[in-house]
Amino acid sequence: MPDPGHHSVTLESIYQARARIAGQVVRTPLIRSMELSRRFDAEIFLKLENCQPTGAFKLRGATNMIATLIEKHGRDSLDQGVTTASTGNHGRAVAFAAARFGVPSVICLSERVPDNKVRAIESLGAEVKRVGQSQDEAFEAVTRLVEEQGMTLIPPFDDPLIASGQGTIGLELLEDQLS
Repeated sequence: MPDPGHHSVTLESIYQARARIAGQVVRTPLIRSMELSRRFDAEIFLKLENCQPTGAFKLRGATNMIATLIEKHGRDSLDQGVTTASTGNHGRAVAFAAARFGVPSVICLSERVPDNKVRAIESLGAEVKRVGQSQDEAFEAVTRLVEEQGMTLIPPFDDPLIASGQGTIGLELLEDQLS
């Protein structure tokens, strides 16, 4: 049930996402890499998104989308749960954010996803469905969950709420570089 009135990523939507996810994700450090700066004769900085509780930046977008849906439609709107297909990082992000908001989640993964990633997602309280040999087959299972069980899709990319959440990295980069 993504908000049909929300069609694009704007600077305003990224600022709104930052306010929404504050306290839910880590403001990660930005460090200068001495080795890379030397090697490429340039100032190179690394944004340490591996410091997120799920180990990747994907937590920003998943948290923003779930928080927005709750804000606009109420917590009850997600009683049937959220779902996505993933090869790992997005699935972990959705499972983590859903658990934080008290929302059930089902993550569909192909049989090719390594067992350690499956266990990491399950450890966050999500139900994992292993489906087929490809992401396409995993997404077919997600489509069925949405259509048959009324779950809400949390897409891994190509969604303004997801992209606005990920865009909060850019705000932090600019602020840290300008300060």
